[in-house]
Amino acid sequence: MNTVGVDACLFQRDGKDSSFHDPMGVAVSIRDREEFRSKYDTVLDELFTKYRKDRMKTVYKAAHITKQLQDKTNDFIKEFLVNMTDEIQRIDVFYTYYPEGSIEEIVTCKDSYPRSYTSDKFINIIEKGYEHYCVWKYCVEYPLASNNLFEVDHFTAKITPAWDEIRNLESLSIFYSGGECNKPISVADIVLRLICNTLRGRLEHENIFDCLKDYVKESQVRSFWMGPRRDYLNNMAWRDDFNIDIRSNIQHPIFWIAWDKETDRGDEKVSLEWSEAYNEVLTRAEASFASARFWDPKEFPLLINTKSDVVFLLNDKAIPILSAIQFLSPRIRTVDLRPGDVK
Repeated sequence: MNTVGVDACLFQRDGKDSSFHDPMGVAVSIRDREEFRSKYDTVLDELFTKYRKDRMKTVYKAAHITKQLQDKTNDFIKEFLVNMTDEIQRIDVFYTYYPEGSIEEIVTCKDSYPRSYTSDKFINIIEKGYEHYCVWKYCVEYPLASNNLFEVDHFTAKITPAWDEIRNLESLSIFYSGGECNKPISVADIVLRLICNTLRGRLEHENIFDCLKDYVKESQVRSFWMGPRRDYLNNMAWRDDFNIDIRSNIQHPIFWIAWDKETDRGDEKVSLEWSEAYNEVLTRAEASFASARFWDPKEFPLLINTKSDVVFLLNDKAIPILSAIQFLSPRIRTVDLRPGDVK
């Protein structure tokens, strides 16, 4: 069974004469997941040594590569892809924009009472759940691949015909913190970053391929414009105002992070992402094929799986959070990763 890692972002260009903000997604197809995971580690170890940086994380999302590599980010990513290319079967790129004048309005919520949106407003809304459109289009293009293992970064979206088509896929797993605990999703995120950093002009196949052609084989790259065609609009417009219920597709175990701010500074969570304890949680999540997320009192009662999920206590300030979790789920397993207690 092949593995497909999926992530999405917003491709943005702001200029004096024109600006555009278009959703874009990437699906990275892998034949051998374990070989891929092993090669991922080998390549990162070699590159961080070459660039004289410490490898601080097991799995890197693109933003963390940028934090460490700064102006060497693009060079690092290019070398990473060159060295990973033999483990990648194919890279599919998906994107959506509507040329001026191509659409007057887009009608949604046909199952309740119809509501119309301008193309710009519609784009702003679908961007938040663009990952599921990528999975849907992937299955349309490769119908024999519907039994692949799809590993998708977490998203939220309104219920759409596209979701109706993929909701019962045999293996559709949605990961919290996918770019930090899942290597196929990480590589999809890294490819997205390279395109965002280097693409010249609009999102078109020729321009996308120009970004990647020196680092992957030509046969490995395909792109799909999910634009103003009626079949795209019919599947991408949400049919009702309810959110997709993705809970049955969330990847368990979830590694719940119990942590609270020590001070009133707003940037503590950013620095926490580089701490030993936080990285230990994400490392264990990758090894356990798990998701990872911060505890949320609204989401926790509806998502918890007491048989598999684990709570990680990261600091003393979070002890009340742990108490609240244990009140709701007395049998949930806990791991103490407070400074001095990392095991």
